[in-house]
Amino acid sequence: MAKQTGGGTNGGRVRAGRGGQSTAGGTMTLAVASLVLVATLGVCIVWPIGLSVLRSAGDAADAGGDGVSSALAITPIVVARSLGAAVLIGVLASALGWPGARLLTRHKGALWAPLILTPMLVPSYLAYAGWGLTRDPGTLVGDTLTRAAADGARWAPILAGKTLAVLGLAMWASPLASLVLASGIARRDPAAEDALRLEPATRAQRWRATLGLHRGAITGSAALVALVMLGSAVPMHLAQLDTLALVVWRELAGSARDEWWRSWVAATPLLIVALAAGWGIGGMLVRRAMTDNAEGPRDESAGRARAGAVVGELLVWTLAVGAPLALFAWALQDLGALARFWRLSGSGATTSLAVGTLTGAVCLAIGLALSAAISIGGRRARVIAGVGVRVMLVGALIPGVLVGAAIAEATGGAGRGLGLDRGLAGPVMAGVARGSFVVGVVACWASWSEPAALRDARRQLGVGWRAWALGALPMQAPALVGGAIAGAAMSVHEIEASVMVWPPGRDSLARQTLEYLHYARMDELSAAAIWISGAGLALALLAGALISLASVRLRAPTRGGRA
Repeated sequence: MAKQTGGGTNGGRVRAGRGGQSTAGGTMTLAVASLVLVATLGVCIVWPIGLSVLRSAGDAADAGGDGVSSALAITPIVVARSLGAAVLIGVLASALGWPGARLLTRHKGALWAPLILTPMLVPSYLAYAGWGLTRDPGTLVGDTLTRAAADGARWAPILAGKTLAVLGLAMWASPLASLVLASGIARRDPAAEDALRLEPATRAQRWRATLGLHRGAITGSAALVALVMLGSAVPMHLAQLDTLALVVWRELAGSARDEWWRSWVAATPLLIVALAAGWGIGGMLVRRAMTDNAEGPRDESAGRARAGAVVGELLVWTLAVGAPLALFAWALQDLGALARFWRLSGSGATTSLAVGTLTGAVCLAIGLALSAAISIGGRRARVIAGVGVRVMLVGALIPGVLVGAAIAEATGGAGRGLGLDRGLAGPVMAGVARGSFVVGVVACWASWSEPAALRDARRQLGVGWRAWALGALPMQAPALVGGAIAGAAMSVHEIEASVMVWPPGRDSLARQTLEYLHYARMDELSAAAIWISGAGLALALLAGALISLASVRLRAPTRGGRA
């Protein structure tokens, strides 16, 4: 087999295949991929957000310096609280994600993906609301908090709610932390850990050495989760933990449309962070996707560490998904509420399912376009894929309420001529804007995971759509479908953007559930949580299983070793 070099896939010229036709085929494939990305990401993310930013800038200029200063009057306490909560959630998520990361780095570790990914593909408020049932009157925790408040410690119930919000978001984000940690662990020389196991040391000393060995991966994991949490308002909103994202949400909810520019100005720090982080992380993902994967996951030694990782991950899953679901079932006083759910929320569930299906279809088109572009290689492909992934990440990192407000403005203005102000166009656009990053990351991972031997064999067919369809797509298709399903599941549960764009007369399942939380309609909430969590769990397992299948297929050509 010819030696594969970085220039063969990363940059430079696209090599011609048999018959000299591959250059034309590659150009056509890039053109189609670019058209798909522009039609989806341009309409769902770039156009509405860009339009709102320009309009807000103009309104701010008209308002003058005093108006801008008042909109920017954010107290240092709010900024410090936002940063502190985001960093705390990032650190906790990294700790919770560590067992999953250890499992993912093992041989066939992707088989654990369905379990590991589940917490992030069910509602982000699931753990908060489920564990919050333990604070009800008549329970041990609830009575203890009530007595503490009666004795003068009125801060105790408030602190309990805020603590649950932080822990709930940390459990929800733990799969993201696992993926980042696994990436860093897999790149580490296993000889260092082998030497550490042989050193005579206490358990605490080994833990400190292990943390030092993976310091970069842990820092990156905590930082990425913190970036995501900076723009999150749910369940911070439920716990009344005043972060900058929640302040922006309240500003939007209490203002007329011609005053929405104030929310965009107030969110300037979050917008700058989202743009910088999305641009940098997106570029890194695409560069790695277009680089040969020279080393597959290593098979670590079995023993106590592996058993600890399995037990740890099962415990995380139980805390994040299993126990909240069991608590909802325990709190359900009337089994008839399970049937009433479809009478009360059937319309919202059906509509949300339609939005999720359409969102998943658009996400799949995006994933296919990215995969095709990356498979070609070269500078133009890197630019096209890089811009697409960066745009998706920026859409995910910007506060969801601002994304929803931007889509509402766009579809209610120029979008009327395109018919985007009717039907489900707005909710689907919001779902793509908030959930498409999943399939973008999956497409980059699947492309990077393609073995060099398989990539060499594929390039013998050329670099056009035929080579991609015959060589890369069969291996990557399960992962791309799984990523699209994950994006669809996230769009069904997404509340911050969708609450701004749902058309009059239609309601979303996520918003109905949030109202049950607000008004403490416990039987309705428990029934909704059981149905939603069950469906989300099934979708999460399906998405994870498809991604695992793709991982097994991509690793199969390297079994038995290679020169």
